[in-house]
Amino acid sequence: MKSQLLVTSICFVSLFSLNLSCKKQNIAPDSSTTTNVESALPLNGSRYKLISFEGKMVQDSISLFWDNQNKLSTKFCNNIVATVELKAGIVKGNALSTKMMCDIQALMTMEREFAQGLREGITLSLKANKIKPEKNDLYFTTTAGKTFIYEYQSNSKE
Repeated sequence: MKSQLLVTSICFVSLFSLNLSCKKQNIAPDSSTTTNVESALPLNGSRYKLISFEGKMVQDSISLFWDNQNKLSTKFCNNIVATVELKAGIVKGNALSTKMMCDIQALMTMEREFAQGLREGITLSLKANKIKPEKNDLYFTTTAGKTFIYEYQSNSKE
């Protein structure tokens, strides 16, 4: 009984320490946990939150929704909707958006990079969420090498 309690305590302390180490200010892609996109669970109906752009934490609440008809929708300053095709880990589609100016230059930059990435083809990889390893986060990397990390939030089927 004492040994089981000791193992449980060690496991809890390890998980607690892991959780603290995940809250870094700079987030960089980790290729050791990449999941093949085509073999992963369906992305359709899933909602994600942007947590990092170019290795820096994103404080604004920017979500991405991948609906059941291969449409992505997101909002930086403007609403962006794109019907996309996913082939060999590349997401490609024409992005339609509203055309409002934004006071926050960083949001405009992210929006422009994301929309351009969709037009040119943006590499998508799935990586296990550090807190919820059964869920996958999305890593979008543009042809210019700019990386957006979206954290899994929910699925409309759950």
